[in-house]
Amino acid sequence: MMKKIGKKMAELPLLFLQRLGEAAVIAFLYIVRNFWEFLGLFAKFLWDKSVKLRFKALAVFQYIGVFVASPFVKLWMSFCRMLRDIKKGKRKKGLFGALGAFFINFGRFVFGKQGLAVTAFNYAAPIISVVFLFNVVTDATSATYALKLTVNGKFLGYVENEQVFLDAEALVRQRVNYFESDKVIEVLPEFSVERIETSEKLTEFQVANAILRISDFNLEQAYGFYIDGVFYGAVMDNSEIDRTLKRLLNVYRSDNPDEEVSFINDIEWEKQDLYLAESIVDPRDIIKMITVTKEEAAYYTVESGDSHLLICDILDMTMEEVERLNPGFSEKGLYVGDQIRKNVEVPYLPVSISRTEEYEQTVPFETEYRNDSTLYVGSTNTTQKGADGVNHVVARVAYVNGVEISRTPTRITTVSAPVTKIVYNGTKPMPTGHVKIADAEYGKFIWPLNGGRITCNYGWDSSWGRSHTGIDIAGVGYGAPIFAGGSGTVILSRSGYYGYGDTIIIQHDSGLRTLYAHCSVRYVGEGEYVTQGQQIANVGSTGYSTGPHLHFEVRQGNAILNPNLYLPR
Repeated sequence: MMKKIGKKMAELPLLFLQRLGEAAVIAFLYIVRNFWEFLGLFAKFLWDKSVKLRFKALAVFQYIGVFVASPFVKLWMSFCRMLRDIKKGKRKKGLFGALGAFFINFGRFVFGKQGLAVTAFNYAAPIISVVFLFNVVTDATSATYALKLTVNGKFLGYVENEQVFLDAEALVRQRVNYFESDKVIEVLPEFSVERIETSEKLTEFQVANAILRISDFNLEQAYGFYIDGVFYGAVMDNSEIDRTLKRLLNVYRSDNPDEEVSFINDIEWEKQDLYLAESIVDPRDIIKMITVTKEEAAYYTVESGDSHLLICDILDMTMEEVERLNPGFSEKGLYVGDQIRKNVEVPYLPVSISRTEEYEQTVPFETEYRNDSTLYVGSTNTTQKGADGVNHVVARVAYVNGVEISRTPTRITTVSAPVTKIVYNGTKPMPTGHVKIADAEYGKFIWPLNGGRITCNYGWDSSWGRSHTGIDIAGVGYGAPIFAGGSGTVILSRSGYYGYGDTIIIQHDSGLRTLYAHCSVRYVGEGEYVTQGQQIANVGSTGYSTGPHLHFEVRQGNAILNPNLYLPR
C-alpha cells in the first residue's frame, strides 16, 4: 500500500507538468482563434466603411483604363474597317478595287483625323514641350553673367558688380594722391551685361592695377604701407619694416604660452601692388614714424585726502605743469571724483595684449553681529576671530601698452574659505550714573572714582616690604563705579589675572596704558573702544585684596610709571 502511495506521489510532478502544458496549449489556441476573429471583424468594418472610397477608386482606374486603351481601340476599329472595305472592293471591282480600298484606308489610318500620326503627335507633343522647356531653363540657370568693364575705351575684364569698380577707383586715387600729389587720373567706366564662359572675375585690387597700367604714370611694383586703410607710402623692400614691427610686439611678449599680442591698428605692409614711382619712400622713414612716441591725454581721479601738492607728487609733475594742463588748478578746491588731466607718452602704434594669468586672491571675511543680554550696552565680545580666505583665480587679462584695461575670471577655485568674525553686542542697560563728566589736563587722566582716598601709594611700602606698582584707592564702598581715566581701546578684560583678580587694561592713543584691578564687575570687553569718563567696572575685592578698593596703574610698554604724575592733584 505504501509503495503504491509513494509511486503516486512520485508521478505528481510529471502529471502537474503535463496538465500545465495542456493548459498552455489550450490558452494559446484560444488567443489565436480570438485574434483571427478580431482581424476578420476589423477587415469587415474597414470594408463596410470604405464603400464610397472603393467606388471612387474604381472610377479613377476605369477612366485611366479608357484613356490608355482609347487610341488602341481606335486603331483596331480602323484596321477592321479597312479589312471590310478591301473585301467589299474586291467583290465589286476585283483586285484593283481591293488595292484602291487598301490605299484609301491606309491613308486614313495613318494621316486621318484620328489616325496613327495624329494620335502619336497628340501624345508626343506635350512630352517634347516639357523636355524643351527643361533644357531652356537648365541652360539659363547654368549660364554665368557678369559686368563687362571698359575704362577709357579699353576693355579691362569682368567684375561682379559696379561696387568693385568704385572700390578700385578709391584705391587708385589714394595711390595717386599720395602726400597731396597734384596728379589727376581720368577714369571713365562703361558697363554692359554679358554671358561669360568662365566664373573668374576681377577683384578691386586687380581692377586698380589694370587702371594704373592704362594710365600714363610712371609705376613701380612695391609694398604699400597702410595704417587703418590710410596710405603712408610704398617701399621696394619691406623686410626691415617687418622686423621692426615684430620687435615692437616682442617688447610686450612674455613666456606665457596662452598669449595674444597684436597692434590695435589694422596694419598692411605685406602685399605688393603697382604704385606711383614718386610715392616710393625709404623704409627708414616709415620705421622712424612708427617707432616714435606721442603724448596722449589721461586723467587722475581725486580721492579722499588728496591735496594739490600730493597730486603733483603722484603725477610727478610741477605745479606749473599741472596748472598748464588744468587752468585754475592751484586756486580751485579739490573734490572727490574730480578729473585732473595729465599727459602721458604712448607708442605711435598701440599694442594689445591678452593672456591667461593665475594668481591667489584674498577673500575678505565677513563680520556677524549678535546680541548678548549679559553684556552691558556699548560692550562687545568677540567669540570668533575672522580670517580671510584665499581663492585660486584663472583669468583672462587684457592690456594696452602694458596697462591693464580688463580682467575676466574664467575659473575660481577655493583654496581656503573665509572665517566669519562673530561679535556679540551688549544689550543689558548700563547702571544709573555710569558716565563721569570730567576733563583731564593734557597728557593726564581723570580720577577713576567718585571720591576715595589713596590708602597705599606708589613706590616702596615698608609694611609690605616691597615696591608697590600703583596706587590703591579706597573709601568709596563695594560696587562703586570705576571710570576710564582716558579714551582708548580695551586690550585686556579678564578675571583671575594673576593677583589682580578681575582686571581691565586700556591702551590710550598717547602710548600709555592704564590698569584697573580687583574689580567686582567688568562692563567692557577686549577690543572695545571706550571714552574718557565711561564706566568700565565696579569696585571689588577680587584677587590678592584685604578689602574693597581699586588698584590703579600707569604703564608704558614694560615700564611701570608713577600714577600720581598723570592724575589731577
